Amino acid sequence: MSFPIDSNLKNLNVSNEKFIQTRVFQSKVFDTRYLQETAIGGNVLLVNIVSYIKDNNTDKERFLNANRSRRFKCIFSFLYSVYVSALDEQFRKKLETANIFLSLVEKHWEIGNNFFDRERFKKNYTARWNRFKKSQIINDKNTETDTNLLDINSMVDTLDKIKTVLDFCFQFQNSESLNYIKKNVMSIFNKKMEIINSKFLKLKIYSKKPINIDQIKIGYEKILRYNEKLGNKLNKSEFRDSFQDVIEEIFFKNNLENPFLKFDKIPSSYFGITYKDQNNKRNYYVSIGAIILYDSFKLDQVIEKFIIYNQILPKIRLTKGSKDLYMLIGCLSGYDKKCFIKGRAIINKASVELAAEINDICILND
Repeated sequence: MSFPIDSNLKNLNVSNEKFIQTRVFQSKVFDTRYLQETAIGGNVLLVNIVSYIKDNNTDKERFLNANRSRRFKCIFSFLYSVYVSALDEQFRKKLETANIFLSLVEKHWEIGNNFFDRERFKKNYTARWNRFKKSQIINDKNTETDTNLLDINSMVDTLDKIKTVLDFCFQFQNSESLNYIKKNVMSIFNKKMEIINSKFLKLKIYSKKPINIDQIKIGYEKILRYNEKLGNKLNKSEFRDSFQDVIEEIFFKNNLENPFLKFDKIPSSYFGITYKDQNNKRNYYVSIGAIILYDSFKLDQVIEKFIIYNQILPKIRLTKGSKDLYMLIGCLSGYDKKCFIKGRAIINKASVELAAEINDICILND
């Protein structure tokens, strides 16, 4: 006897499939991770396995059965890294998430339906995830000054080496290790500034200078004064921070991309400021992929933390809107643009020119 499929379950699966498709595949996260693993990481075995199963459909079973354990481990390790870094733990707990993910992988690689052993993937994922959580446990009683379990200097070095959002999400997927960063972010930031200052004093040609977070607030004040000088009214709202309207209006008039996105619309490679509307109130976040690093109803506080996290994660690049906001605030606060360049990112002249215009208007009207 067959039973009808629950329509609610079917709709939920369709919704989850669209979410995974957007976050993992349309955003190029899957392809980027594959290139990192193969072209950059030199995983020749993974290249050979994927090439073979894509080109030899009739001989896949015999190929994989030979040395099956090693080949499955290679494929699984790659899929696991994408699965846990692109999709947060709560989402992975949803019904059929693993099945949908594997189906989309099969579709993306054009290797036929049900090629991957679902049950084996789930068992291996569960075992590996549980081992990871146990190995990453950090005492919740840690404070900003208690660094016995995890040294601040080591954390500065670790964060400095992270190059992508996916790498960060994968390395700090455990909630307790992530909480350590959140609790100690100011200590990490201060140590990072000490290191930059030391290098600057020793090497006068060193391009970076330490950032004083109190000085960053000058940038906010200049934006508000600039908005006022243009004759724009500051429309106060109980629903959202009016500072968002001011920045968005300025960015729009200067053909810059919006630096604020809805949290549920961001790609998994996103690093910037997002928001959610709940109970007639807008909450702002510093987001890195699906991870929320900081939240507040006050946008200026979130921008401040956004600056701090970008200083301690110097190699993770920003999307256009986020990059322009980061550069604009830095230039308005009196810092050289070199202090706010992420890696080898190309500077958008429009944001630097906007900062110069705002500075000029503020000086003329002092």
